[in-house]
Amino acid sequence: MAYWVYRGGLDRRTVTGSALWPVVGLGVLLYTAVPALQFLGLDQTEAVTFNFVFQAGIPLVLALTAGTILKERTSWWEWLGVAVVVSGAWVFFPVAPSGADGRGVALAAAAAVFIGGSNLIQRRVLRGPGTSALETTALSMTTGAVILAIVAVLVDDLPRLDLRLVGLLLVLGIINTAVAFFLWHRAMQTLRALHAGVIASTQLVFVPLMARWYLNEAFGLRRALGSAIVLVGIVVVHSSRAGASPTNVAEIVHSDRVQ
Repeated sequence: MAYWVYRGGLDRRTVTGSALWPVVGLGVLLYTAVPALQFLGLDQTEAVTFNFVFQAGIPLVLALTAGTILKERTSWWEWLGVAVVVSGAWVFFPVAPSGADGRGVALAAAAAVFIGGSNLIQRRVLRGPGTSALETTALSMTTGAVILAIVAVLVDDLPRLDLRLVGLLLVLGIINTAVAFFLWHRAMQTLRALHAGVIASTQLVFVPLMARWYLNEAFGLRRALGSAIVLVGIVVVHSSRAGASPTNVAEIVHSDRVQ
């Protein structure tokens, strides 16, 4: 509501009409369903197995569907880059299929499909002229947050909050969620869905490095090699001429002025 007050009232909305329900659906998918599938899946199978299926599945889903749904055809060069990214994820995670729980793998695959679907919705809504990335973030995130809050109250007790926990929640809620997804939505105005999904795989590079620095967790040769392969795959995908966005630069400038 603070956002729309800042904009001058609800009559200044840019997400209206046919774009409204996809954004609401985005909130349900990205901020409710995906976290739930991740928590349930990690309870059923090993983290490395879950993460491999999840990380490898996202670019595959987008490569297979973006051409049909968004008319953003995947070129052979992009398919090669996707294959390299998936190979890097396989090297990064020491997957042991014999020990994997079927339900956990199925939940990881479902989470990857939902993430791919949310990328398609984001791109379809945000590539339209004049659509505000900030408004899309506010509406979709509020939808998901309200649903999660209702579910949390129904299934669990309210946590005991102290000053330290409140501070951590504010950091996670504002910086790691609200600001991060606003920047992501801004990127979706100029990036094709596949290219954005492949960029998300860079967490295979940054998370281990940050874990080594912040949590003192071992990085290891295998993870370093997998991260390097993922980076090569991302470069291959983004070097494709088909990656050029049809979004007009003037439309982005206009959107910046509006926001």
